[in-house]
Amino acid sequence: MRSVAERLPLTMMLTIALGALALLGVFCPSCARREQSASTRWGEIVQHGSAQTPIVIGTFHGDTRIVDTPLQAAVEQALQDVDRTSCGLVKLNIIWDLDVEKDLVRATMRGENIIVSVTEEDTIAAYGQEEGEPMLGYCLYGGTRWVYLVAEKLEDPDTARWVAAHEFSHAIGMDHVDLGLMQKHAPFFPDVPKWERDDLREFCHVWDCNIDMFDDCRSR
Repeated sequence: MRSVAERLPLTMMLTIALGALALLGVFCPSCARREQSASTRWGEIVQHGSAQTPIVIGTFHGDTRIVDTPLQAAVEQALQDVDRTSCGLVKLNIIWDLDVEKDLVRATMRGENIIVSVTEEDTIAAYGQEEGEPMLGYCLYGGTRWVYLVAEKLEDPDTARWVAAHEFSHAIGMDHVDLGLMQKHAPFFPDVPKWERDDLREFCHVWDCNIDMFDDCRSR
């Protein structure tokens, strides 16, 4: 039998979250935040091969049900992938301390970014059969960022790593692109997740930079 947390309908979770986000408004101390233009780090990238101080920083609180599973390792690898592919401009980290049954409302009210394991049943209940069934993960944000991973569909660590990297990129403000990691139905190449040219353009659109700066990082 599934626990109360595992049986908690996603729609209920979203109602709680969105209501709290409306109350929070723009006050969100732990969100990924914009310090300044990413272009200000170009000199660091030229000199060191990567930015020495990130532009985008944030902490996520992870669902404890994921701990000690292959999905936990995949999520942690995805965080490193985003750090690397952003040339050090993005620094996200995770604390695995979110007890969904006990802490969800409190985490929301505190404005914390979270990662939650959900089921395919949850996604279908929230989005309908046609849209919910193919989902592997998704991200919601107002002030805080909520990353949802459909754990039962992410048993393959490589796929889980790609999906998590895609959703973390959403969490820092990136939208879908035509070709790359941020494709709506992202391709899962045998290589590690990384941003392609369309992804880099999208990042620079959000964070104010020139994609040429990434050449100075990736040429090393």
